[in-house]
Parts: sequence; structure tokens; C-alpha cells
Amino acid sequence: MLLASDEFSEKFAIYKILLLLNFFSGYNQVQLHSNSRDIIIFLMLLSLFRMYTLSQDAINSIV
Repeated sequence: MLLASDEFSEKFAIYKILLLLNFFSGYNQVQLHSNSRDIIIFLMLLSLFRMYTLSQDAINSIV
């Protein structure tokens, strides 16, 4: 018998999910939905990072 989606998700609510992405095979290989930005982080040697993409006309410093 198949479980309802709420019952299924409750069984996994206490677990952390590890997602392995290959960032060497292409730029922005996997697109993340904007609603999932706050729950997905990237652990790197320097620190924890959050995925964010700037639009093409954005700048990161004020001239």
C-alpha cells in the first residue's frame, strides 16, 4: 500500500539529506528553485555557501 505524501515525508523529517552535485561538468549544471535557497547550503573548505545567481546587468560594487 502506498503512503500518502504527508505520511511519507514525516518518516524522513528527522534526517539530513546529502546531495552530491558535480560542479566540474558545467556552469550551473543544476538549477535550484528560489524557494529552496534557505534550506540548501554548500560545505566547502572555506565555509558554508548559499547558491545565488546575479542577473547579467547586476554589479557587486558601487562606483
